[in-house]
Formats: sequence, structure tokens, C-alpha cells
Amino acid sequence: MRCKTKEKITYRKVDIREAPASLTKVHNIWTEVKGNCFAPPFRDFDLMLLPKELIPFTSVEDYLLETKGFRYRFYGTGLVKVDGVELTGKSHLDIPHSGLRDLVRELCQKVISEKKECLIHVMVPTLNSEEPIAIAGRWPLSDDGNHVTGILTVVAPLTEVKALQEELENQQSDN
Repeated sequence: MRCKTKEKITYRKVDIREAPASLTKVHNIWTEVKGNCFAPPFRDFDLMLLPKELIPFTSVEDYLLETKGFRYRFYGTGLVKVDGVELTGKSHLDIPHSGLRDLVRELCQKVISEKKECLIHVMVPTLNSEEPIAIAGRWPLSDDGNHVTGILTVVAPLTEVKALQEELENQQSDN
């Protein structure tokens, strides 16, 4: 499968059967909570049920229907460490790495338009060839039962957090 590129960050779609057990658990929880709906409301989704090692790499984005923008309701401490910025209460526009910012926005738009989950391998070629550094999953949330009003994002790092952080810092200085 051909990878798409966003300033040295590439990705490819992953089937849930390829996901690590921890992300499969997240998917199973989301599926159970949503029931027959296309997505569960955020108020019914208990983040504390997620595998504890993934909670720091979890975020919840509110999708603002009127402005078509995003605001982070929750941004885990592991993501803060990797990205070097706290994004709770902020938008995708505040992501300092332009390639990552564009990729996140593209994938969130995909979840909104398709109203279904999206799992990807994330690769940073300069870090370790084309080997994935993480698997990221995004699942829609819906407070009204008709529209995507939020997105649950969970990242399962496949490499050390320090290496992820250093690579994003290096690429940010290159931009």
C-alpha cells in the first residue's frame, strides 16, 4: 500500500486486526459503548477504561460544527512530552510541527466525513527508515447521534518516547 507523505511524516492505513492488543481493547470498548449508534457520546465513554499505558497518549478533540474547527478537550501527558506543547483547550492550529499538524487535521476530517474509525501507522523516515514509530487510532464521538462532535485519539508508540520527541524537534527546526 502506498504511503502518503506530510513533510517527512508518512502514514498508511492499518486494519484493526493489525493493531496491538492495547488498541484492539480501545476499539472493543468504543464498539461496546456505541451500541447500535455510529458513535458514542463523550459523556458515556470512560477514559479510565482504556489500557493505563495508553492514557498518557490519548486526546479528545471537540469538533466545533459552526466553525468546522477543533479544540482539544484533553491532551495526555505522553503527547505533551512528545510534542513539547500542552494542547488542552487549544486547536490543531497550535501543533508546532507543520507536517504533523496537517496530518492530524487531514485524518480528523476523514473521521468526520466517513463517520467511522481510522487507524494508521505513523512513520518518520529520517528516524528509522520506513518503520512505523506509532500506531494511531481515531474514533468518532457524537453527542447528538447525527454528527461527529468529537474524536477520541489514542496513540500506541512503537519506539521510545524520547526518540519521538527528538525527531519532531529536529524536524520543527528544519521547517
